[in-house]
Amino acid sequence: MINIEATQVINYGTNQTVTVYQDFSDSNTYYIVPTPVIPRNDAGLPEFALVSYTTGTEVTGTCSFQTELQISPDVLVAVKAKLGDGIKIGQFDWQSVKATFHFATATNSSLALIATPSMYGANRASFIIHLPDNATYKAFENAFGPKGSAAGTFMLEYDVTALTRLPPAVVTVDFSSQAAYDYQQTVHVEKNTWGHVTSETVSITEHLQQSKAGHISVDPGSVPLDAETKKRLYDWGNATLQKDVERAVAAVTQMMDSNTALTFNMTAISSFHDVYSEGQIVPWIITPRAPIPAFSAAEWQQISSSISVRPLKVAFTVQNLEPNGVASIELVVTYPIGSSSAAANNTFQFTPSTPSSWIFNAPGKSDAGVFDGKYIYQYVVNYSDGSPPFQSAEIMSDQAEIHLTANDLNVLLLEIDAENVPFNAAGATGSDLVDYVVVDLFFVNQTTGQPVQMQQAKLDATTKTHLFKSPTHEPFANPASYRLTYVLSSGQQVVIDWQTTTLAAPAQTGTSTAPVLRINSPFQAKHITIFPLPETGKTFMMASVTATYVDEVNNLNEQNSWSITSFSTPPDAWNFLAPANMNGQVVTFEGQYVYDGTPYTLQSSKTSQPMFLLSPAKPLFSVVVDPSQIEWASGNFTQVVVTLYQKDESGNLSNVFTMAPFHSDNNLTQLYPYYFPEGTTPMCYFKAEYWIQDQPAPALIPETELSAEGQLTLPGKPPAGALAQAAERSAKLSQR
Repeated sequence: MINIEATQVINYGTNQTVTVYQDFSDSNTYYIVPTPVIPRNDAGLPEFALVSYTTGTEVTGTCSFQTELQISPDVLVAVKAKLGDGIKIGQFDWQSVKATFHFATATNSSLALIATPSMYGANRASFIIHLPDNATYKAFENAFGPKGSAAGTFMLEYDVTALTRLPPAVVTVDFSSQAAYDYQQTVHVEKNTWGHVTSETVSITEHLQQSKAGHISVDPGSVPLDAETKKRLYDWGNATLQKDVERAVAAVTQMMDSNTALTFNMTAISSFHDVYSEGQIVPWIITPRAPIPAFSAAEWQQISSSISVRPLKVAFTVQNLEPNGVASIELVVTYPIGSSSAAANNTFQFTPSTPSSWIFNAPGKSDAGVFDGKYIYQYVVNYSDGSPPFQSAEIMSDQAEIHLTANDLNVLLLEIDAENVPFNAAGATGSDLVDYVVVDLFFVNQTTGQPVQMQQAKLDATTKTHLFKSPTHEPFANPASYRLTYVLSSGQQVVIDWQTTTLAAPAQTGTSTAPVLRINSPFQAKHITIFPLPETGKTFMMASVTATYVDEVNNLNEQNSWSITSFSTPPDAWNFLAPANMNGQVVTFEGQYVYDGTPYTLQSSKTSQPMFLLSPAKPLFSVVVDPSQIEWASGNFTQVVVTLYQKDESGNLSNVFTMAPFHSDNNLTQLYPYYFPEGTTPMCYFKAEYWIQDQPAPALIPETELSAEGQLTLPGKPPAGALAQAAERSAKLSQR
């Protein structure tokens, strides 16, 4: 763990600097922030290629390269000269890693592409960029060729996090969605010609800078902070704010159809108020950047070329092998599909000591002038414990990036870390000390239908971590769910009811994340807000609203009232401390308001979200999903997965929400809130999957309309026909 109060910036070379962190507990161990570079192969050439080809109308090309984090010999010499030859250089234990390539073209001075790095070794990542036109190809050729101009414009950046313990200070991170909305009513999130999301981060950064929607405060504790540490904490707070908003934006766009996710309203993002206190372990954000220098004439001759047909290039990147018990992965790529002869260099073996990212390259094929980008890949996973190897199916794809994560390696691995829990230990103070926490883990492998037996761990002041690991090597892609039960020294129990985590089955989101779930205090600062949203040309004149917060699991009932007469600034938030039981909370809003001179009554409106939109044009409706009638034993059901969503007139989905899986130990109701156009009937849809013991295909309840229905009681069993179809599909899957 790094100590941010013991940070040094060391000069070396010509006007160059490097940042070094001291270890938190070992004063002789230091961590050097590495630099993003383009690595070199065994022949000493950079892992970079720029090829040109004719599309039929103009000459364009493809640029591909790999990046990794390195510490140069010059840096190592400078650090030891400053700190002494006897120091120990530690290896960062990164918690998350993202790689970004910043570049420019003749028409856009600020573009960024994101790649998903591995989580071990040098954290290698691969970029493949199909250049859309000749002007863009020339921009890359002029940038990277001899005497090129890449430096300063073409940059590599890694966004990485490492754990630290906060010094004596309280850092508060606030975000007001209404202020962001008032500044600019939409954020554009688009997949442009590069095939990547390139404008989202830029738009969010602009929002936070220009709208003043975010606010950071750093309050020193009992020991005064030096100016440098205070500035680092302030910068970290800003970086944390941006990351939190980016995550919220990503979560919203994932809940939308590809056609409706191009733009979305900032009203979909809840305001938040996060407080980080002295001694809390947090992910410290580090962003090493470096320009990509132009290549020498001799190098350029070997890494640039001209060919007649666009090549097929695919980047394969693997997650950390050793912690997952993997000795090696043998990968085979087939292109073109159906070819009787294999492409050259179509195999690669990943091991803990080989590069963690590999680019497959083959001459492209076309059919009637249309490029054929489809290929097949297959891999074999060899395990360190001598278990029988796993051979994947032949997988067809047309994606330029394939990330083999733990679920592809067939290992369920999830660490629970309770370092931030205020356990009752020697010297501990406070009114909410915890004796122990019971963690229940539930998981059904949806590839096989086989449940991992309910696992449980007990964490306390002497045992603060636990590793859940599947006893079998089976493929999976769905998330696990967990429940936390805190037993306080006072005898009180606080339950954080079932919720899901994707950490054990990471998606390809651009950021590689360690499979570690960090749990905190059982109590959380709640931040409940009202967002008055008038239509264009209309105004609110007054509002009197009461909110009631209920958590039935923890027998909590709180109430707050707003009397609003000025709408020039967002209404004050309702802040209070409550169990961090997000899935179990229900907030009910009711009251009266005057809108454009007309009085209205706000009917009782329930939501599980911390923000309520007060909008006559878009009232709130909610559906209570009740699993109490499911026949778990007689149906041999392991879990029921319910997804609800809305649709527009074109059939595009929005507000897509998959609930935490219901199972025999998770039979409480869950709430689905949604806004609908005033003057219409509230309408949403649901689908359900009934998973049956040891069947790799569920029985399905197809899309079903819920028109003005506030209660959905799930049936005891799906129809007989659905059960028969599930058995038939399972039999076919089992024969593969």
